[in-house]
Amino acid sequence: MSALFVFLLRVFAFVAGLVMAASLAVAAALGLVAWLLHAGWARLTGRPARVDLRFFRGGFVPRRHPAPVYVPSGLPRRGHRPDVSDVDPK
Repeated sequence: MSALFVFLLRVFAFVAGLVMAASLAVAAALGLVAWLLHAGWARLTGRPARVDLRFFRGGFVPRRHPAPVYVPSGLPRRGHRPDVSDVDPK
């Protein structure tokens, strides 16, 4: 009887480990999807995708001097193409 109990306990522990591993994999996949959506939206809008962890240190207290908006110089924004012309098909 004790051998059956030990076997069932091991099976239960193994299944619990599989459930835990699957839940961690799902959480990692959701995090990856969220980051890819964020990076894709940043690429579409032309804004840089970066994480600024200093934002969370202040809590709800506003900063004295807000940081200037980052705009890359010399690079056109995505979607801005003034030199495009229509071409007639042959």
